[in-house]
Amino acid sequence: MVREINIRRHVAVLAIVTLVFIIGVFIGFRQGLDAVLSLSQDYDSISADSAMMDTLYLLEGSGLNSSESCGAYQSMLQKFGSQIREFNNRMWALENERGKFDPDLLSLKNKFNTLEVRNYLLLKKVDSVCATNHTAILYFYSNKNYDPDRDQGAIIQQALRDNSTIVYHFDTDIENPFTKMLMDRYGVFMIPSIVMDEKAYSGYRSKEALGKILYGE
Repeated sequence: MVREINIRRHVAVLAIVTLVFIIGVFIGFRQGLDAVLSLSQDYDSISADSAMMDTLYLLEGSGLNSSESCGAYQSMLQKFGSQIREFNNRMWALENERGKFDPDLLSLKNKFNTLEVRNYLLLKKVDSVCATNHTAILYFYSNKNYDPDRDQGAIIQQALRDNSTIVYHFDTDIENPFTKMLMDRYGVFMIPSIVMDEKAYSGYRSKEALGKILYGE
């Protein structure tokens, strides 16, 4: 009789532990989905801001060289720089949780890479017309054989002295055609690589080496 009661208790405990485990897995899965949804909503917001900037450029046409129009572009590009930093930081965190090749994240990143190309090309046009000189870095990378100790994206952020530089991240594993277009334009054949001031720098770079590229030191 006592043995039968003990068996029932063990079964009950096992059932409770299993239930708690299933609930925990469900909550973790739901939180992951919510995080991806939140990041997707951020993308939608950034895309809307970028489309607004595209539209303004088309409307202004030859009148873009006015101080008022150029001032508006400066403000919008600064905002986009902040948005892109936040988006890529959150993407990096989610990749560490869900895996570098999570299909939902890759799909979202593919769309964001296209948006980055569009914004970069517009930035170059604004610099030309408004006689400005925004500092931008194109960072091309792969997550195959990822080594956290040689994360070039993290090293780039450490090398930057302020937030005035816009860093565009391009995952070459996705094979986005617009990313490929930029790689062909600047002669990027090795991963990782960065492009700055129309010049490509191939291979992994230490913080000190990046400092020399960025600030001539």
